[in-house]
Amino acid sequence: VLFKIWPGMNHFVRNLVRESIKPAIVKALSDYKLPGFQFERLVLGRIPPKVYGIKTYDKNTSRNEIIIDCEVLYAGDCDISFTLGNIKGGIRDFQLRGMLRIVMKPMLTIMPLIGGVQIFFLNNPELDFNLVGAADVLDFPGL
Repeated sequence: VLFKIWPGMNHFVRNLVRESIKPAIVKALSDYKLPGFQFERLVLGRIPPKVYGIKTYDKNTSRNEIIIDCEVLYAGDCDISFTLGNIKGGIRDFQLRGMLRIVMKPMLTIMPLIGGVQIFFLNNPELDFNLVGAADVLDFPGL
């Protein structure tokens, strides 16, 4: 299923980054007087995340909702590049692991049978990545 919807997720994530993540990065960098941050390329790649350990809840939940928890691991072939002023950098080997909760509510008696979906991590996910380009200077010992 994820393999089929993964190309559409690229589009969704690009919009999410444009509308939510990029403004947060720009604001954080402005505190350090570092203007001009832009994403140049943002492609999630062809390898979708893996989902396992799926658990559904039937006790202690409302009859008007479905709750699903699952472990998500993304270790794909993403291609992310950015500029900060005249400096070019990028992110490779991005990995994400965390427990995701999916809440579907309210339940409807007409199609599409579910009124809404919430998706969020139960805890901060584990992130790992390598910086490339000029951003790789942060890998030098002592910095």
